[in-house]
This record gives sequence, structure tokens and C-alpha cells, in this order.
Amino acid sequence: MSVTINVFRNGELKNRNVFPGKSILIVLDYLKGNDIDYAIQDSEDALEESRINNESIISIDDTNLLDVEGEANFVTEYSLSYDNTIYNNLLKILQ
Repeated sequence: MSVTINVFRNGELKNRNVFPGKSILIVLDYLKGNDIDYAIQDSEDALEESRINNESIISIDDTNLLDVEGEANFVTEYSLSYDNTIYNNLLKILQ
């Protein structure tokens, strides 16, 4: 179990933070508790959306287990518009 937070800006990966041993539930509780809108979205789609719309997106993934790629049959990736305060709060709660 781990959580990866990526920041995509204009079609490029700008930041990646991996938090081994952390649960996505901490992140989802924070987002829901603060009425922050987020979407279920694959990180590759979020990267492409950031390029097409010339914007910044936070992508959250809980499937990165020691860089092992695999197919999950449940939702594991979420995204939201970039906000510096939200990004910094996510990093804090996952440390």
C-alpha cells in the first residue's frame, strides 16, 4: 500500500511524491471533509487533460506498490485542479 501524488502542468510531470505505507483513505477523508471537488480519473488521462487545457492537475494514485504496474478492478486514481494550499496539505497529512 502506498499513495503517489503527481502534479501535471501543461502535459508534463512537474512533481511526484510517493508515500509508502499510506492509505488513500486519509486523502479522501481530507478532500471530502473540506468539500474539495475531485474526479475519478486515470493519471495518464489527467496528464493529457493538463496538456489539452493548458492547466495544472493534482493526480492521486494508490496503486504504486514499489513501482509494480498492474490492473486493478476498482477505482484507484483521482484528480483535481491544482491548488497550492491543497497540494501542501496533502503532502503534510501523508508524511
